[in-house]
Amino acid sequence: MSQKSYLRPLIRSIIVIGAVGTITTVATFAALQSSPAVLSANTIETTSADLRINRDGSSLTTTAIGFDFNGVTPGGSAYPTAGNTFYLKNMGTANLAIKSSISTTPTITTASPTGAIVDLTKIFFEITRVDSGAKTSLSLKSLMDGNTTGGITINDTVNSLATVQYSIRVTIASDAFTAASASISGINLVFTGLAI
Repeated sequence: MSQKSYLRPLIRSIIVIGAVGTITTVATFAALQSSPAVLSANTIETTSADLRINRDGSSLTTTAIGFDFNGVTPGGSAYPTAGNTFYLKNMGTANLAIKSSISTTPTITTASPTGAIVDLTKIFFEITRVDSGAKTSLSLKSLMDGNTTGGITINDTVNSLATVQYSIRVTIASDAFTAASASISGINLVFTGLAI
């Protein structure tokens, strides 16, 4: 018998034994598999966002009466000098990036000449965080436009459960209007917090 014909049955035997071993291993593995271990009844809950406001820092609500900035000199210093105080408190569990907007169309009244135009891009709210001194100045026009886009950032964050004191002042550019005097009323300044 030639060596070639002797090797054929041996190779066939090795292939058969390998196949049987593979089937046995797969069957044994399936038999040794554990039953499922289940992590059941999972719940996913978000953090909460709840921003409150007030002028005294104690009885914080969702709405507070604003200020009468009476006596602002166009082209002069920000008024009032010390600023009017208000507080924002984050009652939620998420830190909040603060944005602001004006949600109303203010009423503009001017003295003579009749029909004088008031340029709201030249009238500003200056908002300062008292503890850090961080200051943001935003025009009435940008704040009004920001109402449709979710607000304009005031570059500040109020952490969860923190109360932050702010001061607010007004500046008017000397060329904001040409009348002898002007009054802008019905300004609803809105603050919102975006969870971060």
